[in-house]
Amino acid sequence: MLDLETKHVAYDSTQKNKDIIKQGKDVGYDYVLFGTHRGKWKDDNERLSFEVERIKSMTYSTESRPIKVVIGSSGKIFIDNTHWALAYVLRYGKDVKLNQVPFYIVDFRQNIPQIIDIKNSVIKNDVDITRAVNSAGKIEQRVQKGWRKNNTSSLAYLHDELTTWY
Repeated sequence: MLDLETKHVAYDSTQKNKDIIKQGKDVGYDYVLFGTHRGKWKDDNERLSFEVERIKSMTYSTESRPIKVVIGSSGKIFIDNTHWALAYVLRYGKDVKLNQVPFYIVDFRQNIPQIIDIKNSVIKNDVDITRAVNSAGKIEQRVQKGWRKNNTSSLAYLHDELTTWY
């Protein structure tokens, strides 16, 4: 699971991360920096502290939300719902496999996106399914514009950036 690509990086302090953030902005995605979608933060400590506390609370929650796996038309694979993915890594360890957690796939390799439901992970109503496809479609649109051709950020990379916070 840690090998899958994520939309986020934790810091903007390395050249690799700066390049990844710039690539995101170039395709209209301003939230590559983990947690910035929630608004303005005083500094990285405040932002990451808040995000990691959310992940920790999910880790110990009795709730288990599914992770969305997006397969782009190019075959590039992203993991979405980063917070829950990291919570499962904390809960089950770094060797956790995707098939050990609830997940579903939105696959764009054909003309019509396919939803592949694994272990009844997709809520069975039109609104939730539409939201899942629309959200995954935004990732697909960015990839088609050239997002992440060269610079990538795996879940493992983000996890390692956040290790000092756990």
